[in-house]
Amino acid sequence: MNIIAWILYGLGTYLVAEYLGKQRKIGYGQSLFWCLLLTPMLGVWIVLISPRIKEYVAPMEL
Repeated sequence: MNIIAWILYGLGTYLVAEYLGKQRKIGYGQSLFWCLLLTPMLGVWIVLISPRIKEYVAPMEL
């Protein structure tokens, strides 16, 4: 049972960092750090407090 909890903790940490952290100013690395240090549930709050990165508009190709 304990191994299932660790797998869920790691999966939650990865999902928060990958899908929320990359889109925010806090970034992937810091969101991963906070999720590992605290919990993924508290990491979500920290990531959501961080402002969003404006979307990158690629220049038109000729």
